[in-house]
Amino acid sequence: MNNRFFLGAVAALSIVSANAERLLDSADNCLVVDNEPMVFGSMVNNKAWTTAEQRTASLGLYRFFGYTVDTKPVVLSTDFQIESAAYKNGTYYIESTANADTDADVKLHGHLIAYEPDLDIMSEIAPITNIHNLAGSITYNPADNKMYCFFANEWTESYTEFGTFDETTATSTFIRSYYNDIITMAALAFDRNGQGYALNVKGELYRLDAATGALTKIGFTGVTPRYSQSMAFDYRNDKLYWFGSSVDNTMRLYEIDTATAKATAVSDNSQAQFLGIYFENPVNAAPDCVTDLAYTSTGARREGTLSFRMPEKTFGGAALEGTLNVRIAIEGVDTVTMSGKNPGELVSLPLTLPDGTARIVVTADNAKGYGLQSRVKTQVGVDQPMPAENVSLRVDGGEATLSWTAPTAGKNGGYVGNLTYRVERNDGVVVAEATTETSLTGLQKGKYSLTEYKVTAANESGAASAATSNSVILGDALAMPFKESFDGGTCQHTWFMGAVWDTFTAGNDPKTQDADGTGGLISFCCYSTNVAKGTVSTIVSPAIAVGGQQAYFNFSVYHYSGTFATEDSLTPCAIAADGSVQTLGDPIMRDNGTTGWKEYSYPISGNVVCVALKGYSDYGYNIHVDRIAVSTEQSGVSAVEIADNALVTVYNLSGARVAERMQRSDVSTLAPGCYIVRSATAGSMPKATGATCRR
Repeated sequence: MNNRFFLGAVAALSIVSANAERLLDSADNCLVVDNEPMVFGSMVNNKAWTTAEQRTASLGLYRFFGYTVDTKPVVLSTDFQIESAAYKNGTYYIESTANADTDADVKLHGHLIAYEPDLDIMSEIAPITNIHNLAGSITYNPADNKMYCFFANEWTESYTEFGTFDETTATSTFIRSYYNDIITMAALAFDRNGQGYALNVKGELYRLDAATGALTKIGFTGVTPRYSQSMAFDYRNDKLYWFGSSVDNTMRLYEIDTATAKATAVSDNSQAQFLGIYFENPVNAAPDCVTDLAYTSTGARREGTLSFRMPEKTFGGAALEGTLNVRIAIEGVDTVTMSGKNPGELVSLPLTLPDGTARIVVTADNAKGYGLQSRVKTQVGVDQPMPAENVSLRVDGGEATLSWTAPTAGKNGGYVGNLTYRVERNDGVVVAEATTETSLTGLQKGKYSLTEYKVTAANESGAASAATSNSVILGDALAMPFKESFDGGTCQHTWFMGAVWDTFTAGNDPKTQDADGTGGLISFCCYSTNVAKGTVSTIVSPAIAVGGQQAYFNFSVYHYSGTFATEDSLTPCAIAADGSVQTLGDPIMRDNGTTGWKEYSYPISGNVVCVALKGYSDYGYNIHVDRIAVSTEQSGVSAVEIADNALVTVYNLSGARVAERMQRSDVSTLAPGCYIVRSATAGSMPKATGATCRR
């Protein structure tokens, strides 16, 4: 299926590898962090793998912290070349496509394998002998203790069928098909109450009824998937997490808001792709989490007190009976074990921690099994700082002053100690390397452009992420008329180029020649597998000296009507010297029902401005732009004056008609704003066109 296309061909491998290497003991598996999800999953690809041998040696089950995707293997085995996988009550079930069978059906579809992490036992359950049992997203429903999946349609081999999955026989039972609805599924997960959530290949989230397979669309996540996907709930907080591989060639962990469908990135871009992600889900009769977990330090923060309350209910919600055991691990090592604790009992004990970041995990258990882990993290010693705050850039008389305030807390809530700062301008010039001050004065810039600074706080434990100032226009400005034709596919001036904007000698997707015969244009590249739906990116001109005159931002856009994704657009903007942004008109739609170049002109004013075009990608066709100019002349508009007593039709800047057969002198009675004014027509052509701004 899709995942195999991503992985590429892999040589036939053993069903249950004799050389599977156990890398973590059960205590180490407890290592999770408060507020930071601890995720397990099968690494099926990695951008660092360049040979088949590297892939073979590194396939396996890994754990990682959600914010960093800093992976550590639990077990390595060639059997983790998977189509899908899910965790249920201590066992990880893998649909493995690694095999050396001679049976054609088995060789195509693989085997179901069970791996028990606590016991380090891997065993084959059954071959997957037909495509009906090839599941793209096996998942566990804790409400009914069943496994569910999306399995492949026998005609299309796409995941359009929903049903239960029997992990003892590797067979699926049909509930509902989405084939006629033209919905192909990418991932499935259930919360602890049994509510299902499904993600389709377009990145849209649905609520799913487990009994009937009925779908209720919630909305677009904001991320367009590419290749295979995986979702799971963390039952400690019932948050839905998605490890997504997207069309912009990124792979990261997202948290999905199940009310709105919005996906928020939790991690940075990862080198690795994971399938079959899970968070430990206990059996219903095992204890729930301990509560009120806290660590209070004294002295040098190495000696303190750990306190918590034992759970009163099972994971399934029933009242706990009998006494409980509790296990306390520090940095993955069992440090304290206690028994004979009563449900609901408050426990307090002294605890000494090592230097650095200490992750404490507390787990209750009974005869039925281990419960959910509770986590807390604290910092001992000097903590890595948080970013600088209140970074502000102010201009006075052509010189700028940059100021900021020091962070008061560390990344883990600890002491930050002595701080230094690195200050870098947006053209890459470092203006201060390790200053201890919190302001810099007399900053100047010779080039004409929008300027901002990044301030990075650091101490002996490391550097924070950079904090960015506001933007201002700093330096000398270019005189009008300003013209940019992208001659020969290059910029004649220094532009700020946002992501996915680029210059070309001719347009492609759709194809076109440039607008002015200079052999060059610029494009907002929507038509690319690396540009996700919803991408917003801007180009900004160098600073232009308007000098308080009435000026116009003129440019040409190539319009094209395709067969899909009609909402690609450009929004024209002007940026004042203080960095404030004015939207000059409504978005210009790439698909406006016509094909060809069209000129646009928008009034601007001020002493010094930068003009900008903000592109929005609907994951459609490229938007080509050419013949950009800023001058006192309006592009495509006759210079003929319109008499005050002439009858005119008035339009706003987006082309909507505001008034018809109005006297030119009455335009002054309209609401403040900028308008296009056209005189009475002769045939289909206007006699004269002008522009005016009401303030």
